[in-house]
Amino acid sequence: MGAEIDGCRGTLGIAADKLTKRCVVTFCLLVQFQKKLNQKFVQVITGRWAFVLQFRRPGMSILQHTWKFIGGAEAVTSKLIRLARGELLSLVCSEPLLHTNLRASIRNIVVATDASETGGAVSWSG
Repeated sequence: MGAEIDGCRGTLGIAADKLTKRCVVTFCLLVQFQKKLNQKFVQVITGRWAFVLQFRRPGMSILQHTWKFIGGAEAVTSKLIRLARGELLSLVCSEPLLHTNLRASIRNIVVATDASETGGAVSWSG
């Protein structure tokens, strides 16, 4: 699927050249559409970033307003566009963190949440 395993560093992620291309295309999108974002282009770019984010799932939390922008369920306002642009820029800035450390140790306590926006449940095991 395009993942790169680096045995020396112990990481799993996307190849550096592919990641660089995503960053460049994202910058081009942000520069080309300074006043108004093209929803279709943002959908394509976000889909490409979603592939990268599978290696570091917490990174998905960056895209809260971008999902609203590309989903079409919310009115597109200048504020929503500004927030979506900021999130795309945040993806580029967080790029060095978007990999899995295969040498990370296993903790004694595991926390699991239901990932709901309303609070739901949290549990732990130790």
